[in-house]
Amino acid sequence: MLKNIDWLDVSENHLSGNIPETIGECISLEDLFLQGNSFNGTIPSSLAFHKGLRYLDLSKNQFYGPIPDAMQNISGLEYLNVSFNMLEGSGSFGSVYKGNLVSEDNVVAVK
Repeated sequence: MLKNIDWLDVSENHLSGNIPETIGECISLEDLFLQGNSFNGTIPSSLAFHKGLRYLDLSKNQFYGPIPDAMQNISGLEYLNVSFNMLEGSGSFGSVYKGNLVSEDNVVAVK
């Protein structure tokens, strides 16, 4: 895995499968764009290891289950888009409903 990568954009590439837990080993990751693929499964809690993560777009995939509680600990997160998935539950990001949710300065767009 590329541990020193700052940003990764693989959006709209017809990728599928689970996001590997080893994504947490990319310690320098600030921007991660995975939207518009066919990723499935749950959102890996290892994403919370990225304390410097600013932008995270997981929209338009097939993720299900809750947004991991550990992601509330990403203090620098400025943008999170999880829209058009099959997520459920609630947390400091707000409950998962249709429309846009605002939690403090973070915008969470959900389906």
